[in-house]
Amino acid sequence: AGAPGSMGRASVADCLECRVIGTTVCVGSSGAIAYELWNGVARPPAHRYVMAVFAGGFLAMGVYRAVM
Repeated sequence: AGAPGSMGRASVADCLECRVIGTTVCVGSSGAIAYELWNGVARPPAHRYVMAVFAGGFLAMGVYRAVM
């Protein structure tokens, strides 16, 4: 049993390497999506919008991973 409010998960702190790798993967994924979005073949506007949302989501997740 973990701490109250942990839903039974063990309370284990993230190591620095885990945070760095998680942040790098998320920000790198965002960059790859954005690169493909702007330098790839022209796509319909709806596709560009959805891919921009995904890129922004990965970027936000990477920043969150780095600071939280």
